[in-house]
Amino acid sequence: MTTIFPSDRVSSLLDYPSFGSNLRELGFAVVDEILGSEWKEGLRKEIQMLFERGLLYPNATYYEGKKDSNGKFVYGYSVSKPNVFELDLFSINPQERKEMDIPYLNSLYEDKTIMNEINKAIPELKLDSLDVKIQYNGGYGGCFPMHFDTTTTVSNRRITGTLYLNPTWEAEDGGQLRVYPFPYQKMDIDPIDDRLVLFSSHQTLHRVLPSHAQSRYCITLWFSSTSESSKTVHIPAFSWLKSVEGIGFLLNQNTRKSLAKVVYDKDWTESIQQSFKGQDEQIEKILATHKKETESIKSQEGAYIVSFMSECLPLAHGEEFTSSSSPIKANE
Repeated sequence: MTTIFPSDRVSSLLDYPSFGSNLRELGFAVVDEILGSEWKEGLRKEIQMLFERGLLYPNATYYEGKKDSNGKFVYGYSVSKPNVFELDLFSINPQERKEMDIPYLNSLYEDKTIMNEINKAIPELKLDSLDVKIQYNGGYGGCFPMHFDTTTTVSNRRITGTLYLNPTWEAEDGGQLRVYPFPYQKMDIDPIDDRLVLFSSHQTLHRVLPSHAQSRYCITLWFSSTSESSKTVHIPAFSWLKSVEGIGFLLNQNTRKSLAKVVYDKDWTESIQQSFKGQDEQIEKILATHKKETESIKSQEGAYIVSFMSECLPLAHGEEFTSSSSPIKANE
């Protein structure tokens, strides 16, 4: 069975000028009703079927990564998250994947429409490949800690996409994607049905809040580039920060990433405690590393910068931010 990807529908939504500007300026963009009723239902049913067949495995977060003697990046240890399960489709042989009775997932994986539209909006990204992971969250507080997906020294991934497939989602179900577009305040994005969120893989700090729904489905899309020049693309740009006196140093992306750990220290700690509930020894180990990192950042930046951050950051969402973060919808 073959299923034709709704390329025209997707292209029409991602062709809005606001899509590229939102992604470039804020580091993320939200698009609603991206695939349509047939596709969102078909994808959700396929993930449900794979989960029921026992093909998904517990999701884990990896820590203490470093390069070994051969230059390969390896991690020291991993910690699983209760009630969160996943399957990396890119780890499955293409022929085997085609025999798994997942025509919607296979078509999504093989289609290049979303990648082409991102390249059209931000040509310097030069995206050239896609990896896909499916995820099922069984509730009971299943969630993710604060993190950046990757860094340019670890991976060629440049843009992360999350497609939500939750037709009965309500606010009390939780499970929102929380983004931290530092130096601005955090923002929650509801995981509603047929919503696609795209963001910078190595510059957008984010987490998933505890989910209390019986089931929460989503698909992660990782868009990569083998081009060296794509590593230097500044997303988010936050170009309006240039007019704010006294915070020009925050235009540096690496500075923002470091300082965010200090400004959001309490949020970071809470997210770790929630995500690995019941694994006290591992939580203590992760928090010890986090504390060591934040103390090092405070020491490097100095008392003035730390004091400034405590008193003035994060910034409130201004008119430009609010306008840029609004979802793009099919009826616009």
